[in-house]
This record gives sequence, C-alpha cells and structure tokens, in this order.
Amino acid sequence: MVIMKPPKTGIGRWIVDKTRIVNSLEPQKINSRDWLQLDYAGKLTLSFPARFIPHTGGTRSPRVDFRDISNHVRNGLVNEQLCGFLYFYTPNGDPCRVLAGGVRFRCTNHSSPSSFNTGVDLEDRMGLPWTLAFTRLIVRKQYDMFIHQLILDGFLTPNETKYARRLLAHNPDKSDHFAPPFVHEIGQPFEADFSRPLSISTLGPNGVVTSVIYPAIAIRGGAIARLERNKDEPDREELLIRIVKAIPDYHDRREHKRYIPPQFPDPVCEDFLPDFKHLSGIRSGDYLMHPAPTRGEIRPYVIRYTTDDTNPSRDSLLHCLLNPYQHFPLAERNEWWKLKRPAPNEERVPPSRYGVTQTAPPVATSSSSAPTMKWGLSPPPGSTSPASDEQMWGLSPSSKSPIPRAAPSSESSSSPGIGRSAASSR
Repeated sequence: MVIMKPPKTGIGRWIVDKTRIVNSLEPQKINSRDWLQLDYAGKLTLSFPARFIPHTGGTRSPRVDFRDISNHVRNGLVNEQLCGFLYFYTPNGDPCRVLAGGVRFRCTNHSSPSSFNTGVDLEDRMGLPWTLAFTRLIVRKQYDMFIHQLILDGFLTPNETKYARRLLAHNPDKSDHFAPPFVHEIGQPFEADFSRPLSISTLGPNGVVTSVIYPAIAIRGGAIARLERNKDEPDREELLIRIVKAIPDYHDRREHKRYIPPQFPDPVCEDFLPDFKHLSGIRSGDYLMHPAPTRGEIRPYVIRYTTDDTNPSRDSLLHCLLNPYQHFPLAERNEWWKLKRPAPNEERVPPSRYGVTQTAPPVATSSSSAPTMKWGLSPPPGSTSPASDEQMWGLSPSSKSPIPRAAPSSESSSSPGIGRSAASSR
C-alpha cells in the first residue's frame, strides 16, 4: 500500500476528485490506466466504457464515497492517499457466483497489473473488505452503470440481469440505510450489532429471505461473526454463531467518521443489558451464548428449526443456508455445451474452464434443455483472481463442513432457463 501526502491546494483537491475512467472490472483485463489514486476525504466519480452503449446514454456516472473508510488502522495513517484497482470480486473466482460478489478496491504499490496479486483489499471501518455488494448494485438506481459494465465484461447477460432484478426486488438494502447483512453461505463473515436484534438476509429460490437470529443483548458493542455447523454433529440441521473478531467500539466506528480505532490487546464486549448480566464477556473465537441459561448452564446459542412453526421466516432462512439454491448460470450460458453434441446417454467431460475438469451428466436430446452443473471452480495457477474471504480470515477449508446443494427440480431442468421456472412458481 502506498501512503502519499494529500494535496493541500484547492486545485489539487479538484484534480483528485475529478472523474476517473475505469476500463474494466475484470481482474484479468485491468491495465495500468485503471490504477486509481483516492483522496483521503473525497468522492470519486467513475466513468466506464459501458457509457458508450446506446441504451445506457441516460445512465449517470456512479459516485463512490471513500471518506468513511480512510481512518481504519489497517489502512495506515489518517489523511493518507490510497492507490490501487477497482475490480469485481466473486467468491473463489467462481464466475457463476455473481450474486455473492461485489466491487472491491485492491490496494497496490504500483500501477502495473502484475502488482494486483501482491496487493491487499481495502477494508472498511469494521475490518471487513470494503465492498459494493452486487445485491446493492442491482437495486439502487445510482449504480446502474456498474451493472452495464458487468454485462460488458461478461459477468452477466441481459437476461440474467433481468432475472437478478426480479430475484432481489425485495432486498432490504434497497431503502434501509442500516440493512441487515447479506449472508450467502455458511462461514461468510458479517457484521453483528449487539445493541439491536441480529437480523440477516439470504437468497432463496424465489427471492430474499430475512429473519432475526439473535436478540439484542448489549447497550453498545458488536463483532464480526460467522455461521458454522456443529462440529460434534455436522449432519444435524442447525447452525452456531462464531465470533471472529470482537469490536467493543463498534458504535464509535460507525457514528464518528474521524474516530481512530485503538489497538485492543484482547477485545471483549461486556456492556450487557441488565437482563443479560449473567453472560460472560464476548471474546474473539467464542460462540455466542444463549441469553437464557438452561438449568443453570449457559450453552452456545443454536439456530434450529422450530417444532411448532412459530417462526417460519427463520425456518426458511435456515433451510436456504443449509440448502443453497444455484441460480446461475441460466440455460443461455450453457450454449457452449451444444458445440459438440454427444450421442444420447453418453457421458462427456465439459471443456476445462478456470482450471476445472468435471464429468458431466448425460445431455438430453432436446435442444431446449441444458444440463445443470455444480460449479466447484478454482482459479488456475498464476491467474489474477483475488483471494477468498476464507484465506483472508485464516479459515481453513477443512473447518467448513460441506454444504449440500438443493437438487434442481424437473421443471427447472426442462425449462429454457432457471429464471423462468422461478418466476412461474411465484
């Protein structure tokens, strides 16, 4: 990361805040002209090649604010200037997981694209990677130019964009400033505010599912948390809440833009409400405990199905997390399967893509059907795909239990696209 002195004159400030051109959000297509220098207290107006597409003429250029993240301790000193590349992140470099991706900023010490792999992602004030999530880009009008550029870069097709807009039409992040965190999979880190009931959102087969998973227990404080399966009984359909990093000054970081977080040797959140004084301090690496002791014993809080259907929204949320539905790719993305049609009932291996080879199921003789694959993609050696969140947070793949995927229904496998079958089910 480069630390540069900010401009002191008014004209220098104007030069830093002027419109910047970003030619691509694909990590493998970036060049030295996409290298940006961000002012410590300015807003950056972006311009993309997608603005030259005829139907995007009325779309305004997006404006990104970096003022709230420049004071984080990971980013160095106050009033610094950050340099790097904007790019679109997908988990593990999987191109079929666009819904779980987002625009991030990779800090580098040089304008050469070769420095992308050695850089680090810019963090927000809580310590998570700064991200303009796709779930927010798709529902907010001011970010439409990002969506047009993603289509131009090949992340999406126009039909997939329409499908994603219908799927995320009721996303709470569309209007709520403090929307609940969007959790796409088990093991994903997210913010947890202990002063209000902890709600999270996830994506189901037909739309967004939101529910409260833990009550408010403290006056102030928060943490970075993640959901985990029970290691003792991994086959049980229940989840635990693990504290990745305790943040006692959570509200100070959120409310005061010029607040500089101190370095806590062992951060502990213990400013509990009167009804929860029996809880011990919340430390990094611990499970969230149940607010009500059972027979005088405090046990970890377990998210499980209700036996009397008293909380259907939480049951739906738990089912979607335990059985994630694969929305992408749509059938139109599988046209490359038809380049060489195999004989009926013959198994074939699809072309290697992103360093993946996988035995495919038999291809139906009807031209309207396309096989559904489970994409377990990994970037090829030497690629510019960014590191996963598991690598950033030191999570070993073995610590995460395998996540079962919901088998596609016969209706979706015979229809031209998954989006059409999902819309018909509603």
